[in-house]
Amino acid sequence: MTAVKPTVQARTRPPAEPTAEDLRSAFKLCKARSWPNEFEAAMADPERARLVQMCAQGRMRRKQVSKLESQPPLRQEPLLHAWPPQRANNLPQYDRKRAAAGDTDD
Repeated sequence: MTAVKPTVQARTRPPAEPTAEDLRSAFKLCKARSWPNEFEAAMADPERARLVQMCAQGRMRRKQVSKLESQPPLRQEPLLHAWPPQRANNLPQYDRKRAAAGDTDD
């Protein structure tokens, strides 16, 4: 059996459960006008509690992704060639439009 090469996804971990502080900050961000002002009252409702939990997990995931993006990549592939390709010689290119127009004064 061959070993599996590590990829970028091998460095990512599933997000842990959000802390109470994460939940409170997520509640402040996603609270609607119709929601109760108190955190505990909003968390008593299962639908609102799930929305707050999803908001907190999304914030944690975005923080984790930004940390991964700030790390250097696992491996950088060297460029095989330069773009745009360079001509082997430095002779001027033949201009077919100028030749068709009869413009020969160089």
